[in-house]
Amino acid sequence: MKNEKRAVSPVVSTLLLVMIVIVLAIIILLWGRGFIKEAVSKQIGDTTKTADKYCAEIFNQNNIVSTPNDDGTISVENQGTIPIYAFQLKLTEADSGDTTTEEIASDKKGSINPGGATIIDTIDQNQYESIEMIPILLGMKQKATTPEPYLCSESYAIIIK
Repeated sequence: MKNEKRAVSPVVSTLLLVMIVIVLAIIILLWGRGFIKEAVSKQIGDTTKTADKYCAEIFNQNNIVSTPNDDGTISVENQGTIPIYAFQLKLTEADSGDTTTEEIASDKKGSINPGGATIIDTIDQNQYESIEMIPILLGMKQKATTPEPYLCSESYAIIIK
């Protein structure tokens, strides 16, 4: 009696395995792309660095001087060489301890060129227990044609109060 069972040929099974591996690799690459953030670079003069390195320079060299004023406003001065596009304020309320964020954009006097100063009068600093100011720089992504805002890490926040 003849064995009439037929199996898949070795060539077909090899092709199926290769196709499965390729499909899995594509799925993993597309999934992993979401975790990799495209770097934003900033050019000042002849020097181009990632925006995060400029954030570290602002923080480490104490280039931003902020002073709470008696009238509830905050004076901010840029004593460094890096232009600041805007700020994000992290505000912790004195009563409840709730934390909120507010962006002080360039149209609200947030932009400070080197050597410049501004007064933030959109918040009353007396009602907050703590205020942290996080710089936002303007930089370029590799394939972009227009500059994009880059929010520095909270580790580079300047503590006002």
